[in-house]
Formats: sequence, C-alpha cells, structure tokens
Amino acid sequence: MIKFKYLGMFCCRKGGIMQRKVVKHGPSSLIISLPSKWARTNNVVKGSYLDVLEQKKSLIINADAAMEKQPREANVDISGLDRTSIIFVIRGLYRAGFDTIALSFNSPMASYPRIGKEVRVSSIIREEVNRLIGFEIMQDREKLCVLKNLQIGSMKDFSQLLQRIFLILNDNLKDCVEGIKNQNWPLVENTRGRHDTLTRYISYCLRLLNLEGCPEPEKTAYTYYILTILDRVSDTITFIAEEALAHGKRMNSGVMVILQTVAASLTEYSRLYYKYSNEKIKTLNINRYKAGNLLRRLPKSTLPAEFIIAATAYQMLEMTLDLIEALMAIKYPHDAGSPA
Repeated sequence: MIKFKYLGMFCCRKGGIMQRKVVKHGPSSLIISLPSKWARTNNVVKGSYLDVLEQKKSLIINADAAMEKQPREANVDISGLDRTSIIFVIRGLYRAGFDTIALSFNSPMASYPRIGKEVRVSSIIREEVNRLIGFEIMQDREKLCVLKNLQIGSMKDFSQLLQRIFLILNDNLKDCVEGIKNQNWPLVENTRGRHDTLTRYISYCLRLLNLEGCPEPEKTAYTYYILTILDRVSDTITFIAEEALAHGKRMNSGVMVILQTVAASLTEYSRLYYKYSNEKIKTLNINRYKAGNLLRRLPKSTLPAEFIIAATAYQMLEMTLDLIEALMAIKYPHDAGSPA
C-alpha cells in the first residue's frame, strides 16, 4: 500500500517523503508516476488495476487488485502444550489471517488442568475448528493435523456480524441475570451454549480486520481492540453462569442489583457504538461508580460464591472504560462534532 498527497507540480524529496510531479494527460486528467521499486515489488505492470481510496487530501493506492495474495501457511509444534494453550495457538493463527495451519505433536494426549485429566489432541483441535468460520481439517494423522481455509471472506460481512455480536452478547447477559434472579437454571445453562457462537463471530471479524482492515485504516486498530474486549466480556458472562450454576441458590439482593446494572450498561454501550452520545458515556460511568459502591457495601453475610459473581460482574464495567476509550478515538469528533 502506498499513500500520496496532492503535492502540486514539483518533484523533490522533503523529510524523507517522496514527491512526484503532476502531469496533465488529455483535456481533464492529471497523472503521477508510481515508484518503480514499489511497482516491481507489488507486480504492478501496464494494464494492472489498482484500488484507490480517497481520504480527504490523501489518496491511498493499494496493489491488492494487481497482485493476487499468496496463501499464508504456518507450521507449529504444539507438543507439550495443555488443552487451553493449543486452542489459543489455533485461534491466534486463524485471527492473524493464515490460510493453512499444520499442527505437529509428539503425543496423542494433552493435559487439561481445569479437570485434572488428559484429553485427546485431535478432539481439542476439532473442538476449536468448529469455532472457526471457513476452516476445515484436511489431514488428521497420528502426530499431524492440517487445517485449511476454504472460504473467501470479505469486509462486506463485517458490519452485519458486529451487530449480531452485540445482539447475542446482550441477550446472553440478560438471560443469565434473569435466570439467576428467578432460579431458572436451564436458562442460565443456555447462556453457556451461545459462547461458541460468539467466539466464531468475533474470531472471524478479527480475521477480516487483519486481512483487509477497515475502509478508514486509522479505525482498524481501535475496532480490533473493541472486539477483543467484547471477547473478554463473553468469557466473563460464561464464567458467571458457571459459578451461578455451581452455587445453585438465590442470590443476595445487592448482588442482583450489580448484575442488573452490568446488563443495563452493556445494552447502553451497544447503543453508544451506533449512536455516539456524551450523555450515554456519562450514564455508563455513573453505573460503574454505583456498582462499585454496592460491591464495597455487600453485607458480611454474603456467601463467597455470591461475592465472586458480584466482583466478576463488576469487572465488565471496568472493561467498558476500555471500550469507551477506543470508541471515542473512532467516533469523536467525527460523529459528535468538534468540541466546544
């Protein structure tokens, strides 16, 4: 990718920036030459098509249309890793944009510290592949497993998927809180089932951002960061559901108020993402202080499991600070207007 600014009729170097002379071609066209080294590197020749994005006083010229992308391959030895680490290796390479992932291992079993047992590596891999949109297992041998992408993704899918992520997250937390309040444990159990769906969508969106990025490049890093925080929020909801199911009793009223405040804040952030408002940001911060004060004032009779659930839920409000900061970098002042 190369970025040009309109520089007038002069050709020179200034501060390390390459400048090109603008030449008139025909009655209305203005042209500049491309650097020969950049053109050779990106396989740009006469007749090639380039993607050109207008961005205020700048033009971004992308050679992806001229040079077909080469598939990215990763060869990783996962010997000795535990179950969770294997999952994170696969997920990380998928999100990074690799098209083929070859996993080698010297033992068919891997430890699973959470349950104190060993599980088959092949079953771990299959479990994670089921969360990766477009990926399939192409080879499954005794000490080797090869995963490959069979789907061409597009940022055209991104907006719809992001809306879906917000919708499922909100529904999941609301159902979890309602289930705990009414001791409707099947409803709480159902929230755990949505976790894999959220992981699939979030991983796919992160992969798209790494492969293509946002139409406005400066927003890519912030959008990526927001999605990684939403991934943590999803994990936190699952943890709360598991703790509540293990507890299996009615919650302290103060704990329930904290949970309800967290659910309301997640809904408010979802609205904020699509309609920026200083007032919504103020509401989110008020909710955070309110829940923090409630957490500090929980009675001594609060059971350990209840306190763990309340403290974990409160952490989601702390995560909203990171979400707000990243969102402000994207939206403000673009949508809200310049500050007074």
